[in-house]
Amino acid sequence: MLPGRHTQGTPAVKYRGFFINDENPALGRWAPRYFGRGHAPGHPNGFNSAFYGKVFETMLRLKANYLWPAVWGRAFAEDDPANHRTATEYGVVMGTSHEAPMMRGIEEWNRHAVAAVRDSAGNIVTPGRDPYGGTGSGASAATAPRSRRTGPTASGAWSPTASRAWSRSACAATATSASPTATAST
Repeated sequence: MLPGRHTQGTPAVKYRGFFINDENPALGRWAPRYFGRGHAPGHPNGFNSAFYGKVFETMLRLKANYLWPAVWGRAFAEDDPANHRTATEYGVVMGTSHEAPMMRGIEEWNRHAVAAVRDSAGNIVTPGRDPYGGTGSGASAATAPRSRRTGPTASGAWSPTASRAWSRSACAATATSASPTATAST
């Protein structure tokens, strides 16, 4: 190693990050042990803002600024109401995959849906209930509160799956305007 201080300069790629994938069983057991349980009523296995704060700090040290949160039995927005605020404080842009439009992942659906009751032949005896209202205007009405909470006007948290709802310029302006109030110490 050469003596003195060396830097690599500004990253050439605007959004640099990762997807917390296949987090169970290891991370799913470790995180609650060291950071406490999630705060969603009836769903204590979620990851809370204390955990994500350490993830975000580590990301900043690695020059990362973009994260797809854990999804196996977890719902970033519900597991701790402070998760989005913590991401914003660190200047981390939150993203989602195809299964979680507008930060409403499959786990949220699992938590709030009521499955149809079927008889032994598979026929529906009692219809279920989709918490998002199915398709069309019901789905739009269900995603509207989350889009207001996580979209460009909320706090810099942005979902790439929302690109149809907002212009690319609005998303880019939001992502670049997120200013972290928390800094990583060296």
